[in-house]
Amino acid sequence: MLQNINLQKARREGMRANILLVLYTSHPLLATEQTIALTLKEAGESIDGQELRRELDYLEEKELVRIHEKDTVVWKSELTGYGIDVVEGAKNTPPGIAQLFR
Repeated sequence: MLQNINLQKARREGMRANILLVLYTSHPLLATEQTIALTLKEAGESIDGQELRRELDYLEEKELVRIHEKDTVVWKSELTGYGIDVVEGAKNTPPGIAQLFR
């Protein structure tokens, strides 16, 4: 059971890092949930809408991502300045997100 929990944790942390990379690629444009999910799917990652929103919320709480139009059917997101710094390696990756650079 502990191994399963560790695998789930590693998957969530990796997914968060991949979401940051997708948003970095789309910067300065906003990315919709569908764009993020499709890009991740093309990279071999599978994420459903509820999971994606949960991870975007998490990243927003860490001040890495800004979610626009959260009260609408489709969320649009972008990296914050801090999120850009993390992706570019100028700032350390916070706990809870897979390391982008080692």
